[in-house]
Order: sequence, then C-alpha cells, then structure tokens
Amino acid sequence: MKSITLNRRRADLRLLLLRITLRTTIPLLLGLVVIVAELACGGNSDAPGGGTTTTPVVSFATPPPATMTGGAQASLVAKITGDSTNSGVTWSCTPATTCGSFNPSNTVSTTYTAPFTAGKVTIIVTSVAHTTVSASATVTITAVMPTVSFVTPPPPAMFSGTSVKLLAQISGDPTNSGITWSCAPAATCGSNPFSPPNTVNTAFAVPTLTTPASVTITATSNADAAVSASAAATIVANSNYVFLLSGTNINIDGKPSLYSVSGVVSINNGNVTGGEQDFTGVGVDNFDRIDPDASTISATADGNLQLVLALCPNGAVVPCSGHRDNQVGVSGVETFNGSFLPLSPHKALITEFDTSATSSGTLEWQDPTASVNLPSGGYIFGLNGLDGTSPPNPLSLAGVVNIGAAGSISGTGSVLDANEWNGTTGSSTDFQAQPLVATPSSLVSGPDTLGRVLFTLTPGAGANNATPLLQFALRGYIVDANHIQLVETSNDALNGTLGGTALSQGANTGKFDSTFVAGNSYVVGLTGIDISNPLQVAGLFTVSASGSGVSGSADYNDLTITGPQSPYSIAGSYTIDGPGSGPLDAGTGRVTITSVNVGPIGIANLELYLDGSGHALATTLDGSDVLGGIAFQQSSGTFTAASLKGAYVIDATGWHQITGGLNPLNAIGPVTAPGSGGTFAGTVDLNWLLSSNPGPTFPDLTLSGAFTPTANGVFTGTITGLDVGTAANADSFSLYLIDPTGDGVAIETDTHQLTLLYLAQQ
Repeated sequence: MKSITLNRRRADLRLLLLRITLRTTIPLLLGLVVIVAELACGGNSDAPGGGTTTTPVVSFATPPPATMTGGAQASLVAKITGDSTNSGVTWSCTPATTCGSFNPSNTVSTTYTAPFTAGKVTIIVTSVAHTTVSASATVTITAVMPTVSFVTPPPPAMFSGTSVKLLAQISGDPTNSGITWSCAPAATCGSNPFSPPNTVNTAFAVPTLTTPASVTITATSNADAAVSASAAATIVANSNYVFLLSGTNINIDGKPSLYSVSGVVSINNGNVTGGEQDFTGVGVDNFDRIDPDASTISATADGNLQLVLALCPNGAVVPCSGHRDNQVGVSGVETFNGSFLPLSPHKALITEFDTSATSSGTLEWQDPTASVNLPSGGYIFGLNGLDGTSPPNPLSLAGVVNIGAAGSISGTGSVLDANEWNGTTGSSTDFQAQPLVATPSSLVSGPDTLGRVLFTLTPGAGANNATPLLQFALRGYIVDANHIQLVETSNDALNGTLGGTALSQGANTGKFDSTFVAGNSYVVGLTGIDISNPLQVAGLFTVSASGSGVSGSADYNDLTITGPQSPYSIAGSYTIDGPGSGPLDAGTGRVTITSVNVGPIGIANLELYLDGSGHALATTLDGSDVLGGIAFQQSSGTFTAASLKGAYVIDATGWHQITGGLNPLNAIGPVTAPGSGGTFAGTVDLNWLLSSNPGPTFPDLTLSGAFTPTANGVFTGTITGLDVGTAANADSFSLYLIDPTGDGVAIETDTHQLTLLYLAQQ
C-alpha cells in the first residue's frame, strides 16, 4: 500500500516538472526562431523593406600610380566585399573640372585618363549600395608639353623665286590648336611667305634675292608659344657664283693626275642660266661655256647642294645641243656636291662627285660691283699642282703681286717663292725670293662680263737660284674685292697644271713689318709630296712676342709613320720682309720661318704670305718635299671641349693606300657638335677615285668625332666614317683650332690613310 502511494507522488512530481519546463522553453524557442528568421533576411534595420544588412568593404586591387603624365592612361581595378546586393562600384575624382575621366565609370575594372592640367587628383571608388563606403588615392599629374617636329623640313639650300613644301607634326597638344609658321629675319623673308600659315602642311615662297641670305623657318605650337621646331637655311640668290676645285682626275690617257677648274655659274630662280670655266689638267687646258639647257642646280635628298654643269667647248654656240667638251668631266658633264657654311650664306664647300674626278673647293657668291673692276693693290697668291715637264712633277708657289693703275704690276713689293719636285733625283728645287719683273712683262687684263681676268707674271732671278721660274699666266675669276680664284692657262712657258687663290692685302699693301706677326699664332694646313709618298702637315706656329723665335706643335703623315702620333713640339726662327728701299724690303707681308722639325720631317723654310686680315698662303722650300696650303691667324680666347658647338661643314682630302698604289679621296658634308665632350656627328658625301668598291661616289656616309684638348687650341681624338678601307675604324687625328668657336684644321695621325680636314662654320 505504501509503495503505490509513493509511485503516485513520483508521477505527479514528473508532470509538474514537465509543465514548468514547457513554460520556459517554448518562449526561448520562439525567440530563437525570430533570430534565425532575421538572420535569414540579412541586414541592419536600415535595409530596404525594414531588414538589416552588413556593411561592404571597398579597396583597390590595382591602385592608381602615384604620378602620371597628362593625357596618360592607367588600368584600375577595385575590390568590394560584403555587398549582398551586388550593386558594384562607381568611379569619380576631384577636383571635378580637371580630374580626368574613367571608361567605363561603373565597373570594378576601368581605364583612367589623366587630365592635361598639372596638379594633384584624388581618385575615388564608391560602393553603389552604400555611398558612404569608398576608397581613394592621390595622383600627381605632370603636365604634358606639346612637341613640334618637322616631317619635311626646310632644305639647307633654297633657291630664290621658288616654292618649297614643308610639313610639321605636333603631338601632346590637349587643345588641338595646331601650329603657326614664321620666318626670320622678317626683312629677308618677305611678307606673308607661308600659304597657309597655320596648318601643318604649308608652302614657303622663297623670296627673290640678289644677295645670298640665311633665314630661320619655325613651326610654333599655338597651345604653347615656347614649343617650336626651327631650321636654318641658305637662300641661293639670283646671281653669279664663282667655283674653284683642285684634286685628281682620270686624265685623257686614262691615268690619275692632278687638275684644277675655276669658273662662274649664273643662277636664276633655281635654274642654271649660263656661265664659263677654265679647266687645267695634264694635256688639257680648256676654256668652256656652260650650257644652260643641260645644266641644273638642286638640293639633294640629304639637303646638300648639287650642281651639274654641261660644258660646251670654246667656240661652240651656247646652248650646244649635246656637243660637249669630252675632255672634261664625264663626257663633258661635271657634278659638284656641297654644303653652305652655317655662318656664311655666301660660301659653300664643294667636291666633284662623279666618276671622272675627286676634288675639294668652294662655291662663292660673286659681288657684281667688284667683278667689273680690275684688281688693284697688293694681292697674295698661292697655287699648287704640277709643272710642265714630262712626266710632270709637283709644283707649289706663293707670292705677292703689287697691282697699280690700269693693271700694271710693280716690281717693287712683288715677289715669288716656288718649290718644284724633280722626279729623277727624288729632290726638289726651290726658287726663293724671286722678284716679279714689272710691266710690260707682268700685267693684269680684263675683266670680261663674268669677272674673268688674266694675270701674266714673269719671275726674275732670285738670290739662291740664278735661273728663274718660267713665265706663267693665270686666269682669275673675281669673287669680290678681297679674293680671286685662279687656274693656270695653257698660254704660258711653264705649261703647268696649277690652281689656287689670291687674297687682297687692301690698305696693308707695303706696310707689313714685325708688328703684324709678333705674338701671333698661325694654324697651318699643307699638302704635297715627299720622297716616299704624298705628304700632309698641320700645326700651330706661334711667333715670339719679342725676338725671332717660333714655337708650337705640329703633325705630319706620309704613310711611313708608326702611329698614332701625338703632336710634336716644334721650334724655329722667323724673319719678315719690312719696309725699305729694296724690291724685297717693301713690306710685302712675306714671313720666312726656318729650321722647323716636325718629328723626323725637317722644314728648312716655310714661307707665309699675310693678307693682314687673318689669312695667309704658304709654301715650303726644301730639298726633300714640296708642300703648299693655307694658314689662319688663331683668334685669342679660351679653347675647351665646349669650343666645338653648333653646325659645321667638313672638307676632307687625302689618299688611301691599296695594293697597286694610292687612291685619292675627298669628302664634304654637314656635322653638328652639341657643345659638350668635344664631339660632333653628321654625314658626308665621299668620292674615292679608282675605288675597288662600288662607286666611287658614296653619299651620306655617317661620320662622328670626339676630341680632347691637350694644349691651347690643340686637340687629339678620333674621327669615324672617313676610313674607306675599314669604315668602322676610329682613325686618330690631331685638331688645331683657329678660333674658340671651333673652326680648325685636322690631320690623321695613324697609318690607315692620309687625311687633311677642315672644320668650318664660316
């Protein structure tokens, strides 16, 4: 009975406990259901529809660069997490007016284009679902500068009265404003020379000039006037131009020999309209007229000047309809290539650029006022070439001629030095201090309508040679009041083959004394022959400010050297003809430098003839060589590597030794020096006569040089591009500067080949 009662009490207790448990558990379960339901709906209380959400996170997967150039583009990628709506992002930046653009602007990946305005830009990527959620980065924008360049630049030589097409291009211009063309100086360029003046394509109407001029043509950005491209050009005037070239040609017997040619060509509106020339070579001394119907002048593809002259024999009617002087040029046609000097639009350096000859020389504007007047006063003259023996031998001469009224020549103040090689003995005979016999034995006649004059010169017996040089006659073409280009004619007793120049002494005639030379330095370039080979000498000769000493440095090359050489120190003494009563003491400007050794090469006498304006002509009087050339008084100033700066023209002449002999070469072309490191670079047109390679003309050869100063105006270094044996050779050179702006004379100092080079701005 007790056990039954006890069991009932236990059952009632379990029921009570169950009721209590249900009353507390059900509300908890209901709460859990609500919580689960809310979590399933996902979000905060501010979610759409009153739900609740988590906050997304925005960042850069590929951030913007720290700096960008205006107009540049960058690929950007954003990263967003926790965005249950998948609404993505939008891109923006500040400041809004100058911050750039996005493409597209509403995807995680975009392309950003930077503005052209310099400054700082903040790039922002923002959650679409939660606009308060974003990431940002700052970019520094560097402004882009427009650039202007020439596609078709102005050619270095343009012809009066013609039209030249020009084309420029501009990049980096955010405004697309284009360019404007201009020309300076305005007085030379003419009014409104460009048609149209404000498009990348234009035509320049070259003004009609009778005197050459330099102009600078410029294409300028309209968006930024400080951005432009400019090029200098020489306007070839409608006028006459005098030319002179000396070098080596294929003679009428098919063998190489020295020759010279000088003449006048008439140019009008880019056309050759006439002219005449005198040509002298072994067995050939011809006067020819230029056929305008078959002659041309033009600018080549590389910008050089090219002159093609078709020649009618003396007596032929002009135009001569194909009747050519076949003893001259290639079947009566000569081709000259050249470049105008950057600082002298009146003068170009030229080379014969055909298969008949290689030579170097000049093309110069003829002053129409001076060309009709007979020369007067003192003129120094120097010529080089061959004598009239059989076979001919090298001959160099220099002197001064004192011209009086009506072309008369005075024996007082007129003097000649000459050096003639003897091929039989392997030595030379010098004719030192020979007076010129006065009129009527010596005189000047002319000029004709093109400025052609005739000098007849009769040497007298000199102190060291009782037998004077034979009488000779020179045809001269007047360039201006200061100089005349000369070739020997066939109508003389000497019967030589000579070419050269005459320079006026002007008001200095007869007044030269030691004050003209004391303390001065002269850069000298000489070429000729010694007992072994062709010989070249270049150097700097400094005359003592007091006393009679000469010092300096010099180099030589005759292909027997063991190079490369360094400049040799030189020493010697000098005298100068001074005013006095004797015919050779009349202040002629003749300077005799004696006892100078250039290494093993001895120069017993170097004769310089001064014009009083910084130039001299030279010849040597030795028994072992025959040399002639030109000299320049060195300007004062500081000579450094920075002296080589700006645009130049190079004129090189020399020989390359191959099996069977020596082959002559000449090269002309423009180079530019940056003004640092003593370097320059450019191109040349080279003619290598008798070349075994295809040619002999080689246009646009790449040329470069690098020089280091070693003394005041003396440099050593290399030139690459002139070596016809191995084009890659960096040939060794010594460079002697004439002035602190870089004009100079250089000589090769290794055994690769012989090269004498002029580097000229004016």
